Amino acid sequence: MNVTVFIINAVIGAFVNVLIHAKSWRDITKFSAVKSLVTGGIAGYVYYYLVTEHGFPDGLMAFVVGYTAHDFFDWLVRTFSYRRGKTYKPRGR
Repeated sequence: MNVTVFIINAVIGAFVNVLIHAKSWRDITKFSAVKSLVTGGIAGYVYYYLVTEHGFPDGLMAFVVGYTAHDFFDWLVRTFSYRRGKTYKPRGR
């Protein structure tokens, strides 16, 4: 498996996350949905270089990484902004 398969699996996972959290069809075309797809692709790219083997289970885990990428990045920003004394409220969802 090459890096494009991992990125595609992660983007598909991010798209499923967007579909599940969308309240209407318009929510799919908003910037927050596009941001989820982009962060899913980035997370799939990073995950490809973090795994030791590139077989079927790791390709399936790329789907999970893409599904949770947006929430993870929001948590990361919220944690670091809290430590600096600022508050962060995610927009979109």
